[in-house]
Amino acid sequence: MKAATIDEYIENAASGIVPGELGRLADLSERLWDKVVAADPVRHPRLQAQARILEILLVEYHSSYGALSADKQRALVELGAAAAYLLKGYDVIPDEVEEIGFDDDAFLIDAVFSRNRPVIEEWISSRLESSIATSLFAQS
Repeated sequence: MKAATIDEYIENAASGIVPGELGRLADLSERLWDKVVAADPVRHPRLQAQARILEILLVEYHSSYGALSADKQRALVELGAAAAYLLKGYDVIPDEVEEIGFDDDAFLIDAVFSRNRPVIEEWISSRLESSIATSLFAQS
């Protein structure tokens, strides 16, 4: 069996996220910080900020899902899939593994942010300075 690429994983995970699930994830989103607070900010410099942005965007946009354009709906369900991955009790690399425990989480979040950069930048542009917003995305 062939291993899925990160894009295939994201698309598959996002396909299981329905509007009701987005609402549940929005309700649980404050737990994202609890999950990533233990991550090493030197090793994963964007992860904590990305978790906060995930929280804000899920809470703000989940209830208007049906009114969003197709690209914004896709971005929101992919953000939901990323939040679901962060919140689940098990990971590819358990978070408790010294030094590398958050590598899989950070990799997935970076990929979701990169895939949806134009939408995320539009949603956060009025909230953050452009230099801060830019720091949320991995360098290409």
